[in-house]
Amino acid sequence: YFYNPIMFSSKLFSSKGGKILLGACTASAAAFPLYNHFSKINSQNGYPSSYVAPPPTNSSIHADARLPPSLPKLSSSEIHAIISQKENTIEIMSQDCIVEKLWMSQYAANKPIEDYYFVEDLDKRSLFLAVLDGHGGTGCAQWISKNMTPVWKRGIYEMTERVKEVEAYYQVDDIKRNVDKIEVSKEKREDLKKSLDNKLMYPELLKMSFAFLDQMFFDRAVDSRDIEKAIPGSCAVAAYALDDELYVANLGDCRAVLGRKHWWTGKWEAVPLTKDQTAISERESLQKEHPNDPNVVSEGRIKGILQPSRSFGDVILKVPGLLAAKYVSLYAPWEPPYVTPIPEVTQFNLKPNKGDRFIIFATDGLWDALSSDEAVQLVGAHLDSSSNDNVCTSLIRKALCQNTLQQQMNPPLSDEDSLSVVLTCPEDMRRNLHDDITVTVAVLRQDYKLSPQNKDQLPDAERVHYPVEIEDLMRKSKAHAMKIQRASNA
Repeated sequence: YFYNPIMFSSKLFSSKGGKILLGACTASAAAFPLYNHFSKINSQNGYPSSYVAPPPTNSSIHADARLPPSLPKLSSSEIHAIISQKENTIEIMSQDCIVEKLWMSQYAANKPIEDYYFVEDLDKRSLFLAVLDGHGGTGCAQWISKNMTPVWKRGIYEMTERVKEVEAYYQVDDIKRNVDKIEVSKEKREDLKKSLDNKLMYPELLKMSFAFLDQMFFDRAVDSRDIEKAIPGSCAVAAYALDDELYVANLGDCRAVLGRKHWWTGKWEAVPLTKDQTAISERESLQKEHPNDPNVVSEGRIKGILQPSRSFGDVILKVPGLLAAKYVSLYAPWEPPYVTPIPEVTQFNLKPNKGDRFIIFATDGLWDALSSDEAVQLVGAHLDSSSNDNVCTSLIRKALCQNTLQQQMNPPLSDEDSLSVVLTCPEDMRRNLHDDITVTVAVLRQDYKLSPQNKDQLPDAERVHYPVEIEDLMRKSKAHAMKIQRASNA
């Protein structure tokens, strides 16, 4: 399932469709209200001009004249209680799984929060997880997070069944045993070995799963004749850990970072597992795809609208004909697609016995405030201290300290004063100070050893069905395609 450049007209959506095309796309600020966030800081007093402090929760009133006089001064325990509300810890009992423990947490800026995450242990050897950063509403991230695991499970099952059929037919086991005896060049022999490696299929499977989910999200909107359902979008980073191999699929500006400790120095190193995919980082490729549009990247955004260059949803930036004609001139030339749902996938061999200790997966709410190295140093110090506390709370606390208000202050506020502002700020003002933050930290098993019987073996995959909604959409899409085929033949 990939995008077809279909020109959607008001006839397709009848009178309701015409209203949608005009109402949902009135202008960039109206069509994408959550893509542009500007903090309105009062330069005289350093806090948001529309800030209204809640009544004090205790008798300790902050005396700093730069802050609202009614701002409560939160204690360290109160700050921790608020930030840690959403934390969660999972311990993996199977010794065949390279991940030993998972710490997770999140803190909302938007109401409701637009970030989602999940963790699924597929069998005793493998783990599948993701964090998603929605924009333009919760619709896309919520739907994708709900359906990503069953789609991945179905993909794994179909892949393993197909591999078994092919290996049985071509007697691949015999080929594997005798590959070194085949009279070909060394280079061709290595290529043959690689082609017999089942693990090379997982990156392609991740790409197909992402494209399939994105198509289903779009088909869902078409089926309901409500294209507004496909306007929200979401970035995501997903990871599949099988034995000592890690496959990471990245879409947009979420990030995955490996924390490695060098045994000879005791120092921590941040190893990037993903690259941020934004209008800036992919400007060159965007310009090549749209050579006649000098403003394809404007003000650091694609067409001045969207920062990430890869995402789920965001259908207006993917399918031609959905932006109302009278507004196309505002962005001329308007030639979608500008954004792709195909992730960049990396494969990494994890080596806990050589210092690989943990992996941080997080939405850009964390990375806007902390560098990869800062995050790794914080988690590394936490592990060195042998603390059992959820380290995600510490990461979120550190990120919240670097909020928009703090960046405006000279001299800066203390951490507790800064957090007091953020944590007591009215919910409708939070997005002016920080973004939604979601973090998952996967701690690797230090005594992990790959079992000989698991080496090069396919994962245990049971037959699963797609969710009912996706099965229904697939059936309708197939029927629609057959109808078009019959019409073209006639």
